[in-house]
Amino acid sequence: MEMYLGLLVMMSIIKLPQIRMYRSKETRIPSVADVMLVNCLEKIKQFFHCNDNTKNLPSTDKDYDKLFKVRPVIESLKEKCRLATVPS
Repeated sequence: MEMYLGLLVMMSIIKLPQIRMYRSKETRIPSVADVMLVNCLEKIKQFFHCNDNTKNLPSTDKDYDKLFKVRPVIESLKEKCRLATVPS
């Protein structure tokens, strides 16, 4: 899971239109391509969630959260970043 989350961070920095482009010959990004196979990455993306799906609001609701499935991870990361000290 650490590798997967790291790849998501890398792919948010180096943006390509499709996941498979990180491994293609013309647009290969070694820091992504050498870590995990695309099929594995896509399977994790398909099934990874940290919240109870039955509590998710419908997409038509005004309070709908597109990141509901991973919201606990996001909130945890935000809190860790707030607590981190910056060396002077």
